[in-house]
Amino acid sequence: MFYKLLNILDKKKPFVTVSAKETKYISTSISNSYEPLAMQLSTLTLLRNFDLLNKLYGKCFLSIDEQQQLITLLEQKLYCSNKVKDEVLMLWKYFSNLSLHRDATKAHRLLKDILMNMELVVHHNDNNILLHLLSMVNKITVMYWKSRGIKTRLIQCAPPLSYSICVRR
Repeated sequence: MFYKLLNILDKKKPFVTVSAKETKYISTSISNSYEPLAMQLSTLTLLRNFDLLNKLYGKCFLSIDEQQQLITLLEQKLYCSNKVKDEVLMLWKYFSNLSLHRDATKAHRLLKDILMNMELVVHHNDNNILLHLLSMVNKITVMYWKSRGIKTRLIQCAPPLSYSICVRR
């Protein structure tokens, strides 16, 4: 009976199957509405998670709620690091299309360093790596806005975080 029901549904609305060979890479072009703020916020989230993870790592015994918080923080750490990597790839493509070759070379070098630091962030829990990552993310943000002809400034984050991020004026 269940099999007959599925056959009826298949006849009405057939499922579309797509193989991996048929799919094409969807290019992620940076439009005029792009802002590297997602990369900055992900980096700040990683810094905040570092503080919370260190509190949990310092305990000898974790309650069930603390274990759940630990798992959530580690998942968030992976999500934020993947978000930064995705943003780096988008910026890499943007700087590859720039006609200013000198700035593109500097940007590519900086983006490569960000990707290498992201691998360290995923596997280690070191505050110095995260602070260096935040400074590199701020530098690439300045370079991005400079290539668009927009001035930037550093602003201080909200009280739990005492870090600065680069924003456009």
